[in-house]
Amino acid sequence: MSGGLGSSPYVRKRLKSRYETGLGVSRLNSQEMRIVLVAEPQLAVVQGLVMDRIQAIGRGSVVFKERCCRLSYGMICRELYDEARHIGEEVMHDPRDRQKWAVNQIDWFVVQGETISTDGITKPYKMKIRPGEESRPWRTHVVMSTVSREHLPRSMKHDGAKTLCAVESVLNEVEMKVKNRHWYNRGERYLRAEFDVKVILGAADLKFQLWSKGGKVCSKDHDAIEIKWDPPRETPDGDADNMAAMYKDQ
Repeated sequence: MSGGLGSSPYVRKRLKSRYETGLGVSRLNSQEMRIVLVAEPQLAVVQGLVMDRIQAIGRGSVVFKERCCRLSYGMICRELYDEARHIGEEVMHDPRDRQKWAVNQIDWFVVQGETISTDGITKPYKMKIRPGEESRPWRTHVVMSTVSREHLPRSMKHDGAKTLCAVESVLNEVEMKVKNRHWYNRGERYLRAEFDVKVILGAADLKFQLWSKGGKVCSKDHDAIEIKWDPPRETPDGDADNMAAMYKDQ
């Protein structure tokens, strides 16, 4: 036994009475069972994490290839408007591409109960930037939810999601394409940045990073998302700026 619960004398006593001297002894698969306590129960968990990290760095392998999360995590973005999918959602018309977009949508990276690889998760996104503002920092928000996967909210308009933190980035290293550059284009000229958002899985945390298509990290490091959460914030109003929003790649 190890960890905080494993160091509890009450828990140890109950397990011993159940499997060493109690009813469990009559079961064929527990007759030889013995409850053993490690020398340092509280320290054993930390030692295991350190050993796992050393193995990952030194040998390029980890003990657990897959993990299953108890909570769901996602990012706020815009989605191309779909009449059937986005009924009742807040919608804006973008004159630059002359399309409708549903705002404050949540793209769920990690879903409660789903098995995910320790290699992480990667999704492509786009962003529209005014010429001359390539080096302007911008933020995208990470959200979490405790509700079951069947009831995950699609957007921040619905209950069930809380803002955890913001990932700040500068996209001047990202590949950009000039849009509406021809004389016959009626919309405002802008730059379309294309990049990937990666979820990095640690032994006891999560981190979100923005990567250029060339494999360079463009976001600033944020505090790892651990089990102990910060107080939830109000729904961010950053999407009020038509330029400062992340678009989900279709």
